Amino acid sequence: MLAKSTAVFLVFVLNGVVFGSWAARVPALAAQVGATPAGLGLSLFGVSVGLIVAAPISGRLCAAFGSRAVMVLGAVTGFVVLPVLGLTTSPLQLGLALFALGLTVGTLDVSMNIAAVTVTRLLDRPLMPVFHAGFSVGGLVGSLVAVFSAAVQWSPLRQFSILAVLGVATVALIALIAGQRFSRSAQTPVASAAAPDLSAPATQSGGSAPPDISQMSPEERASRLYDRVMALSERGRQDSVRFFAPMAMQAYLMLGALNADQRYDLGRIAAVSGEETVARAQADTILAQQPKHLLGLLLAADAAKLRGDQAAAQRYLHRFATAAPTEKARQLPEYVEHVNEIDSRLAQVGSR
Repeated sequence: MLAKSTAVFLVFVLNGVVFGSWAARVPALAAQVGATPAGLGLSLFGVSVGLIVAAPISGRLCAAFGSRAVMVLGAVTGFVVLPVLGLTTSPLQLGLALFALGLTVGTLDVSMNIAAVTVTRLLDRPLMPVFHAGFSVGGLVGSLVAVFSAAVQWSPLRQFSILAVLGVATVALIALIAGQRFSRSAQTPVASAAAPDLSAPATQSGGSAPPDISQMSPEERASRLYDRVMALSERGRQDSVRFFAPMAMQAYLMLGALNADQRYDLGRIAAVSGEETVARAQADTILAQQPKHLLGLLLAADAAKLRGDQAAAQRYLHRFATAAPTEKARQLPEYVEHVNEIDSRLAQVGSR
């Protein structure tokens, strides 16, 4: 998850670079196409039109293909369109090129914000200001590049061509590093990804097909996906766990405000799929509200093991064993729901 948040931050930076680099060269572009003030104003209007047109289209694209794919598409095409600005010879051509740039930047805006919201909710931390600060940093970098280019008398075409090559290469590197873990399924509503294998470990008696999770309530859908991921984990099918875990985590994010039981489920899905940061964030939130919560302590211990901190894991398990007698007496709904797991972990702690 750390790699994902860093990747999203860098995309915000790149978006700012695209914007800052061309906006600072408007005077040079106006001179290049011989635009009057009125003609230049109409040309610049193309960016706004492109942004408006892109907003609803990019939302549908993210729902269909996932924000990761749309982010990559928007970032690459944004850099590719930049040199086109340097090739324009009339205000009309400049306006059309800026319209295309508005489309790409608008698509990137929507997709990167969807990705940012997903990462923020998974980590349960206020990261949105950090991401948007990245856009400001990128805008500053792009403006400084434009200032340098003007100072050494580079044409807009030369500046934008160099930026395009460097930008596309950077996007490719980010996509490669982020890898497949920032998958489409993490961003796509679970209902659209419904399949028989998601809904139950096996078909019901009589050969009838398992229920379609797209017809379930959001809570039922999340719970069913949690059961599926846990069953796959118990059978050691980690490839399937990694495939279904993003869908399951997204299902919980779609529920809105989460209670302790739902946070534990989300954290457990993250833990079995190797997302230590998400598991730790959910455990921290549970324990901040209820320091002796048994499921929060178990989740914190699992997260500590994932990051290789065995001492911290033992401390959490000791707190778990100490709090268990009084906490179990509370008969919280989540304790009843996970009673077998609690008892099993108590037995493991007691046998050491």
